[in-house]
Amino acid sequence: MDMKLCPKCFASVEAAGYACSAPHCSRAGIPVPPAAEQEEGAAPLCPACQSRMTVKVCLECGFELDPDALQRGLLCFSLVGDQGVGKSNYLGVLIRELAGEFCRVYGATLYPTGGDRTMDRYQRIYSRPLYDLGVCVPPTEREDVDPLTYTLLFSDDSAAGRTCALAFYDSYGKNFQSEANMALYNRSIYHSAGILLLVDPAQFPAIREQRSARGLPLTPGDPQELLLRTIHLLRAGLGLASVEQKIPVPLAVCVTKMDTLFHQLDPASFVRDPSRSLRQPALSEADLSSCSMEMESLLEVWGAGELLRHVKSQFQDWCFFGLSALGNSPGEQGEIPRISPHRVLDPLLWLLWRNQILKAE
Repeated sequence: MDMKLCPKCFASVEAAGYACSAPHCSRAGIPVPPAAEQEEGAAPLCPACQSRMTVKVCLECGFELDPDALQRGLLCFSLVGDQGVGKSNYLGVLIRELAGEFCRVYGATLYPTGGDRTMDRYQRIYSRPLYDLGVCVPPTEREDVDPLTYTLLFSDDSAAGRTCALAFYDSYGKNFQSEANMALYNRSIYHSAGILLLVDPAQFPAIREQRSARGLPLTPGDPQELLLRTIHLLRAGLGLASVEQKIPVPLAVCVTKMDTLFHQLDPASFVRDPSRSLRQPALSEADLSSCSMEMESLLEVWGAGELLRHVKSQFQDWCFFGLSALGNSPGEQGEIPRISPHRVLDPLLWLLWRNQILKAE
């Protein structure tokens, strides 16, 4: 769903305000409502320093708004997952691959919006640890996290896709441990154009037993419980009173850290192969369908059949993915030998296709 709301607090932005960006102004960053007599599109003067205020902001929370997204509408994608499943590592690698490999193949450009906020936050929190220091992204510590906002830009005559404004929501892992916390800090979920539910395979009964027998660390949390909390939040937020009404938000169920299980997969596994959606500027519907069916079979074997049935009975549109953001298991201190992403882009490409941004072959 194209959203014309503030991506931070989800207030209406039909009457967005302005904020002064002069470095020494006493009212810098403070939202100012547009004057009644102000011409449409004109930048007003700061009431304190009289400089032109060109930065549009939400009047409720002061979040800087992208003019393109205000007109176009925003596609929000929420990452949902327990602490330790790798949400922040995944998002950091996803943005890098989207800006790099995807844009190269599809002839697009990923443009960070919101002034320096998105660029600074991505560089500081995600890119520097992963690509400069060679370590995992530290766990998210704040309950309330600003989204990363971008414009995915295609040329007007592109046959690959259409330009869209995007927002990505990472989140503090402990937010997902109760419905009350999710309702307070994860409102992006029921404003989403798509949800990425990230699950560590070590959370499934059969894999948990294997790892426990070998004395390997386990990932806490129950993906089945998290899925049900997400369903309850979506139903409340979207006003779906009856459980017979299927949720219209597309759901991508992403099993992370698949590199640790490649040795268990059949040699003819589709999941082990590189994504065919990056061979040409069109999503490979057949490849994603084959991978989804393979992951469904694996989830049944791993003891996650109930999760499968809830997904299929509650959502109109869903797909299962197996991926690895890092391609390697981090060392004891979180060090990463080499980042080798595997099928990281597949869930987002599927969600963009379901939102009619990309075309399929």
